[in-house]
Amino acid sequence: MIRKTCLGNIATKANQRLRRRGSRLAFALLLATVAPSAALAGLHSGVQYDALTTLYTSTNGATWTNHTGWGSGDACGWYGIVCDQNATPSDNTSNVIGINLYSNNLTGTLPSLAGVPSLQSIIILSSHQLGGSIQFLAGLSNLKIVEIADDQLTGTIPSLTGWANLQIFYVPFNQLDGSIPSLAGLTNLQQFTADGNQLTGSIPALTGLTALLSFSAPNNLLTGSIPDLSGLTKLSDFEVQYNRLTGTLPTLTGLTSLGSFKARSNRLTGPIPVVAGLTKLQLFDLGNNQLTGMVPAAPASLTNATLCPNPLDTTPQLAIDPAWDTATHFTPWWANPYPNNNCDDTFTGRFE
Repeated sequence: MIRKTCLGNIATKANQRLRRRGSRLAFALLLATVAPSAALAGLHSGVQYDALTTLYTSTNGATWTNHTGWGSGDACGWYGIVCDQNATPSDNTSNVIGINLYSNNLTGTLPSLAGVPSLQSIIILSSHQLGGSIQFLAGLSNLKIVEIADDQLTGTIPSLTGWANLQIFYVPFNQLDGSIPSLAGLTNLQQFTADGNQLTGSIPALTGLTALLSFSAPNNLLTGSIPDLSGLTKLSDFEVQYNRLTGTLPTLTGLTSLGSFKARSNRLTGPIPVVAGLTKLQLFDLGNNQLTGMVPAAPASLTNATLCPNPLDTTPQLAIDPAWDTATHFTPWWANPYPNNNCDDTFTGRFE
């Protein structure tokens, strides 16, 4: 079900481009650390070589935009492949640590990559042409970067337990189902993005993920409550809009890096938490829930906010309302676009 406005789509696409740019930069840095300066060990045969060959044939490599080198010779020289080459040219002991086939017209089905256990980074974007189960990632616990977006991957996300090096997990706009696995112990995780899938169950605990910059899982079928976010001082982006979440909003005090918080179109209840001390908060979207109580003071940094429709207390607060008027771009903030019953407009809202 499409549940976004045109403006929401534009903003989402912009965010996606920024995130992809970030992961490609991370891959470039990975490449720079291992790029050979002279003739080094290659990969001419063996289990890893065979796994890459299967990847090529399963995804119609002959029609890739760029398939330079694939199918013969040293696999470490194939387009998009990065190896941890050593200084002995003839020993054939290189390991594949990176696969970057971003926007390279892969079609067909992704095979298992269990034969490449040293893999640290995989980046693929094929615009709804690539299928198969995401379980092809199972067991690849050395991964640092996973980016497979805008495809037709199915199945459940594999267990991430033990993936201690994982930094970026980016799988939006596929056809994934099942629950989000436990993220416990992923202390290097910076970004988790799973927008626009069919994920169910609750959001796992995020406690202890002190490196987390972004958690994004809007447009799914998630239930349960939003987990505790305390201690996530690096968190800048939290997006869980268009799900089926219930319960109250978590405490946001202390999230000093938070710039965007989106939880619209869920079934959240209770009051809006204190946000006055969040000096980097710019975007705050809570519309289309069942929130009650009076609005708290808004931080001066807030430039875009949506609070309606919600059955909030709209008793005027002369010291607080002007900041919300500015952020929502309506004066008073509760009167438009729901002038008939002061923000509590469940008929023009879309509770789901």
